[in-house]
Amino acid sequence: MLKEGTSYEEVYRSLVWAVPEFFNMGVEVCDRHAEAEPARTALIFENEGGDVTQYSFQVLRHLSNKLANLFEAKGLERGDRVGILLPQSVETGIAHIAAWKSGIISIPMFTLFGPDALKFRLSDSGARAIITDTYNLGKIEAIRDQLPELKYIFVCGAVQDGEGLMDLWRGLDRAKDTYTPVRTRADDPSFISYTSGTTGFPKAATLSHRNLLLNAFYSGQAQQLSHNDRICIPVPFYHCFGCVLGTLCASVYGAAMIVPAAFFDAQATLAAIEQERATAIYGVPTMFIAELENPSIDERDLSSLRTGIMAGSPCPIEVMRKVISGMHMDQVTIAYGMTETSPVSFQSATDDPLE
Repeated sequence: MLKEGTSYEEVYRSLVWAVPEFFNMGVEVCDRHAEAEPARTALIFENEGGDVTQYSFQVLRHLSNKLANLFEAKGLERGDRVGILLPQSVETGIAHIAAWKSGIISIPMFTLFGPDALKFRLSDSGARAIITDTYNLGKIEAIRDQLPELKYIFVCGAVQDGEGLMDLWRGLDRAKDTYTPVRTRADDPSFISYTSGTTGFPKAATLSHRNLLLNAFYSGQAQQLSHNDRICIPVPFYHCFGCVLGTLCASVYGAAMIVPAAFFDAQATLAAIEQERATAIYGVPTMFIAELENPSIDERDLSSLRTGIMAGSPCPIEVMRKVISGMHMDQVTIAYGMTETSPVSFQSATDDPLE
């Protein structure tokens, strides 16, 4: 954290970011933990049928290695761009990790985007591949002939392999689970996040490995996170909130990520907090309001919660009070920033007064 000082200039000069010249975010958030504690739980995911699957850092390492080898086999190279059009899922996580290990730039995309929004982002970024599911495949096929640079579509689901089309898991089954990550520099681009486009066309905010690391690290510092924490992440992975502050922040610290559902569901989120003994939860104010108003909340034991992040829109003080009293989050923090800043620019401390 920042050291106290008598002036902004003094505090600024005291800050040292000890990031090496060569640094890879995929190695940092996955391989490093897999080498230290292979069996440590990295991800807990509940599907629509209520089945819960746990993935260790070692399993994520092997899966992301397989995907990195698959990228290489298809001719994808360092600096290429890969779109990720998926809901909350293990495939979303390994897609980002594999891309970063390969020196490829990942581009998360919202599953509710229509063909026009997807076409703009894929064309503007020059994406050579996209990873999606059977639900969203039709959108991509409808615009594929307008995207000459898009060569490969990897699909999560039972599809017949064809020209430039491959079933993702079938391809992973055939790939090796060992891979030597590309020696990327800390300032190499790793991630493109598009702004909302409220004042014109969406802008491509290109973030480096260093950007992602420092934002995730310092956001975790503000919450006093450690490898003992278990973070419930109902916010979407396509957004900086879910990706950088959610999955990456947890992974930097070796904390477990709890994904309660493929899409936000207040009741599923509360159940996951109780069942998995989450210590932190993220959300926009409307998500917290939905959880507080859910009829099942009075039946839930949420005493394991300690901290988390509320962000994305103004956070009413009344909602903050209810979150603290009704969800035991006495160390909840508020974050504010922009897509272009990875995304947090300002974040409150765990002991800041509500006022």
